[in-house]
Amino acid sequence: MPSKNQKTLLPFASFAETGSQPLKSQVEKAAIFCLAELNREKGRGIFKKQPSEKIVFVAKIHYPFWIAPLKNLALLFDGLNLSSHKITYPAIPDPQAFKDSMNQRSSKCEIYVNFLSNNMDYFQISNGEQTKTVEGLISNEEFLNEFMNYLKESTIVETPVVDSVIVSSAQDETRIKSNIKELENSYSKICQELEALNEIIKLLSKKTQESLSTLREEIKTTEEKFSAQIEKAKKDMGKSKLQITKEYNDEVTETTTKYEQEILTHRKELIKLEKTKEEITSEIERIETEIKTAAVNKDDNAEQKLKEKRLELKKGLPDVITAIKNLEEKILEIEENKRKEFFQLKQENIDKIKEVGKDLKEIESSRDAEVKISQDEMEKIDEVTSTIIKKVDQLAKMRETVVTEFDSLGIKKANVELTLVYMPFYLFCYQAGPKRRYMHIAPSVIGNGGLGSRLMGKKRIVKMLQPRSQKIISILNSFLKLLDENVVFSHEIIEACKKANLLESKEDIPLMKRGLSELEIEGWLSASEYDSFNKMITQLGSPAA
Repeated sequence: MPSKNQKTLLPFASFAETGSQPLKSQVEKAAIFCLAELNREKGRGIFKKQPSEKIVFVAKIHYPFWIAPLKNLALLFDGLNLSSHKITYPAIPDPQAFKDSMNQRSSKCEIYVNFLSNNMDYFQISNGEQTKTVEGLISNEEFLNEFMNYLKESTIVETPVVDSVIVSSAQDETRIKSNIKELENSYSKICQELEALNEIIKLLSKKTQESLSTLREEIKTTEEKFSAQIEKAKKDMGKSKLQITKEYNDEVTETTTKYEQEILTHRKELIKLEKTKEEITSEIERIETEIKTAAVNKDDNAEQKLKEKRLELKKGLPDVITAIKNLEEKILEIEENKRKEFFQLKQENIDKIKEVGKDLKEIESSRDAEVKISQDEMEKIDEVTSTIIKKVDQLAKMRETVVTEFDSLGIKKANVELTLVYMPFYLFCYQAGPKRRYMHIAPSVIGNGGLGSRLMGKKRIVKMLQPRSQKIISILNSFLKLLDENVVFSHEIIEACKKANLLESKEDIPLMKRGLSELEIEGWLSASEYDSFNKMITQLGSPAA
């Protein structure tokens, strides 16, 4: 901080092309006088004429701003607290409490997964919010850049400022430092919470991987535990299957032999009968031929005997055919019985093999059941961990946004000292009857006053002072509003402005007259305008005024 008598003052107006070169004091005051007069209402109205305004005062006021350091940032505070900044972010549960509980309950998988399941909603985003309001803080990035550039033009004065009004800051050095400390604490807390949330994500991943590794080892141990039993059961089952298969093959062979022998016997008989049938049929055909011959020879006796023999043969033929049919059906029946018995043998063999495989199946089922429990535990841990990490990550991203917001509260600038800076502006007070009107002229930049100004037409002086910043205009508008709303503040400012009234200063009137001449030379005033304003200033300095 500068010494008590020192004050850091910003210039009211500087030339645009030279940047930091301020406007001469006499030219500045003359231009302000002209603008004050030009903006005074001269009386209007046709049917009901409005009274002309008189100028109560024209005063230069120094508006307070604080430049304050926050880590590697330069912050800007409105000394009258007409601005403020709110930082709002969601409240989060205590990360450390979760972390401590997790560390206590991560020794065993079943306890760990139960802890995770019970705390799936621990980091659920709530409707609760935390709000940090910083009185006076201006965080508009565009204005901060403008103001910091403006600050480069500042000067430090050792002597008291007597020709203008110094507005006292609503926040003293102690309060500003307190605000900075609160911001630092809030910033540190947010950063710590962000770090804690990121640590929880890492710790969750680590603990879950450890639990998954433990469960994988348990699965491996389970498989090894049952491995010997399974191998023994497989060997025993293999021996039993070989014996069952041998017995089955023997039974199949025996059954095949039995049925094939039976079928062979019947097929031999069938063949005999079929031959008998063929012999009878052939004999009947031969006899019929002889009957025809006997008929031709008219050997009735021979014909009769042959017919009787043929009849006898035909009577015996159906019995042979029936016997053949019965044998064929018998063979089919035997073959069907053979198929049924083979099916039965096969089914019995399958059942026997299943039976000897029961021990192996039982052991494998026990192994699979234990493995499944571990696998389900792994799946559940992985799923619950993923759910919690997503919620923690969402809160961490929100905290990152808040950190970014803190980082944008000011301009990155190293080696910043706490400094009270005064920004000048001019306040005009007009009065017509009981009604008063206020108007401000904000800090300005000046363009080239030569040929360019001559192209502007009448009242070129109004184009001379161009506001540096719309944000400054907004702040000064709030200042005028405060004059209307706060009676005590208004009284103090008005009284101070009357004392610093440019129009009543014996020192300033000669300066304004010299300034008018320079304005005319530079082309900001026409000759007639110069004469008019010069007469007004001369009248201000006369005893009658």
